[in-house]
Amino acid sequence: GMSTEQIMMQRVQMMESAVQQEPENSQAWFSLGHAYISAGQYDQAVAAFDKVIELVGVHAELLGPKATALYYKAGQQMIPVVQSLIDQALKLDPQDPSTLLLVGMDAFFTADYNKAIGAWQTILDSDRADVDRAALINAIDSAKMRLQAEGGATMPNDEAHKGLKTTTAKTVTLNVSIAPELAAKVSNTDMLFIFARATEGPKVPLAATKVSAKSLPVTVTLDDSTNMGGNVKLSDATDVEVIAVLSKHGSVKPQPGDLQGKLASIKVGASGELVLDTEVQ
Repeated sequence: GMSTEQIMMQRVQMMESAVQQEPENSQAWFSLGHAYISAGQYDQAVAAFDKVIELVGVHAELLGPKATALYYKAGQQMIPVVQSLIDQALKLDPQDPSTLLLVGMDAFFTADYNKAIGAWQTILDSDRADVDRAALINAIDSAKMRLQAEGGATMPNDEAHKGLKTTTAKTVTLNVSIAPELAAKVSNTDMLFIFARATEGPKVPLAATKVSAKSLPVTVTLDDSTNMGGNVKLSDATDVEVIAVLSKHGSVKPQPGDLQGKLASIKVGASGELVLDTEVQ
């Protein structure tokens, strides 16, 4: 009967208790760091991963999650400190999944679909057993479809689907349009950011996508393949809030002159209408 936020906070408290009992347990600190990310406590997550590094040394699998926490803290922006950690991690291990997931997620979110495909394909090609191969393949397929829709050429991925069953993820499908009274304020160079976050718990984006304003009106589908890299996925939620920002500055954060629309709540698995009807002041 607990809310998502209460479940996350209980998980954090349990793991905080574990590291208090065993302050030298690096795995407990590592798990606590990921719990902090899920709970939106990014500074605490960075501190937890720094503690693991203090205990066991610098490893790519620790730098990747630390970079992810800092990336979320920066509002999903590839700031210099995040890029530096990514570079350091990939120098230590060019196939580190945690780091490549972040690289692929950011590339997908900024519509660099070939880069996203390359990062995720590298994880698949590494044959590591501790990754969700089906989710990676879904993400690659989504990036390919978006790339083809833009008239680009996709990278080859002939081996990716071998030995895997078809999976159907929970989705949110939205028909996105502009209010008639604001239509004149839309430019073809504007970018449309659409993201979903749980109606309960930390306001961390569960899924997001980006399309050109010239596509409006447009139908978009959010699912686990458009996950933002955290531990919590769209398919884990029951209801989500969806926000659309028509940006004139290339940033997902609304700025004066941008247009915005919201759906306060929609069930995962449903379809809905989202109208950009507000000009940011």
